[in-house]
Amino acid sequence: MEGPAGKVVRGSNTNSGMILNASLAERDDFLAVLQFIDWLYYSDEGTEFAHWGIEGETFEYTDEYVGGYKPVDGIRFERFNAGAEESLQNYQA
Repeated sequence: MEGPAGKVVRGSNTNSGMILNASLAERDDFLAVLQFIDWLYYSDEGTEFAHWGIEGETFEYTDEYVGGYKPVDGIRFERFNAGAEESLQNYQA
């Protein structure tokens, strides 16, 4: 079965669920929190940010690898930059 864009599979947004505390509904920024969650998990830009961070700071686009992403020098991620001091999974700006 195909969607309107054909046989396209994006990042896996359905691999885990999310539970929000009921008290969140009482916050003044409740709508903004829901909008951020929607952006982060269900937009291409949010998925890229969640997985790779900020272009030029934590990753760069490249034709060297399938998928087009590569951590910048000094940041390791899975098999990339194995000897780098910082990990993309533990990166704190």
